[in-house]
Amino acid sequence: MGEIILVVIGILIALQVNNWNEHRKLKQTQNNYLLQLADDIDFMQKNYKGLVQSHKFQLDQAREVYRIVNSCEISNEEKVNFDNFFFRFNSLGVLYYVSDTYEEMLSANLVASIEDKDFKNIISEFFTQRDAMQIFIDQFQQNLNLDYKVLKEHVVFGFDSLNQPTLDYEISELCNSKGFKNAVVEGINAREATYQMVSILSGKLEQMQAMLNSENKDNLE
Repeated sequence: MGEIILVVIGILIALQVNNWNEHRKLKQTQNNYLLQLADDIDFMQKNYKGLVQSHKFQLDQAREVYRIVNSCEISNEEKVNFDNFFFRFNSLGVLYYVSDTYEEMLSANLVASIEDKDFKNIISEFFTQRDAMQIFIDQFQQNLNLDYKVLKEHVVFGFDSLNQPTLDYEISELCNSKGFKNAVVEGINAREATYQMVSILSGKLEQMQAMLNSENKDNLE
């Protein structure tokens, strides 16, 4: 009887050691992925900081164009930004992302095992919201393509002798066209929505940076 008990105890100890080793290996693998994920998030956040500034500039530019159209006056200095707005009228860009590490973690069921529920939720929210927001931006761009046709009824796009884009128009005609003004307003609305979405994603990346830095620091200690 005593020998049986010893055998059972030996098996239980072996199972416990095996479980501990498996958990240690899983934790090490997860930590390695978290370090890679931290690099991905740092890279994306650098990109998004630039995107936030760029989209804020485009929004301010669009609002200035609307002010000029309403005033029916434009200076040579203002004409540069005025023209650039229309050159890029229906271009809102793409919400950049790096998802290879995250997708590998999902496939290996390593995201589900992350103990920090707040981090697990926010990283899932980031990629889900990014995909949904890109769909909205694509729709905005399709709508702006229709407004772009309205713009072309009032301005002439061309190229100069150096193959640089040019824009020809009469400011008095633009300010008296309700359709042209409405198209500009749609351009403003699309840029405002895009700026807000980029800012939200940038904020989530900043939160993830702080959480991952804390998590990885604890793992190293």
